[in-house]
Amino acid sequence: MLFEQQEEYVTVESTAVGVLQHDPFSWVVEGLGFLRKEGISGGAGFLDRSLNEWIASMSREERESFVDTLFSVLRQRRGHLREPSQQLADGGSRHACGGLQA
Repeated sequence: MLFEQQEEYVTVESTAVGVLQHDPFSWVVEGLGFLRKEGISGGAGFLDRSLNEWIASMSREERESFVDTLFSVLRQRRGHLREPSQQLADGGSRHACGGLQA
């Protein structure tokens, strides 16, 4: 995956699209676990390869600048994102936590 990650991973079904699929509150629950999915989509694979090739082509200084800029943007946006607890308070979800009722 991104940045040449070589660890094993599991793909789960999500009701979201694109990068929003990384939100655990969009993951589909089946029984007592997540609904697993085979691999990633062709589009995700293309994006992953493209980003890895682009980043590999950068000098060390360019990579450092890119990562610093990326995290700066993420820190600034953090205040504009709703916390998962707020999502549940706003009506819950049939996704990751919606199926796990006591």
